[in-house]
Amino acid sequence: MYIKHVVFSSPSYAFAGLERLSVALWQSVCGVAERVVEANRCRRDYERLEELPDFLLDDIGITRGEIKAAARRNAL
Repeated sequence: MYIKHVVFSSPSYAFAGLERLSVALWQSVCGVAERVVEANRCRRDYERLEELPDFLLDDIGITRGEIKAAARRNAL
C-alpha cells in the first residue's frame, strides 16, 4: 500500500486549518453544553410549577395543563 504524504506550502497553512477545526469543535461542544443547561432549566421549572397549588398557578396566569408550555416558553 502506498501512502501519499501531503506537503503544505507553508506551516502556517496547516496551522490555520487545525485552528479552524478546533474552533468549530469548540463551538459544537459549547452548543451541546448550552442545550443541556437549557434542558435542565426547563425540567427544573416544570417540576417547580407542578408542585404549586392551583390557586398560585391561577395567580400567575397559567393552568395545570399549560405548565409544560410555560416551562418551555422562557427557553425561546
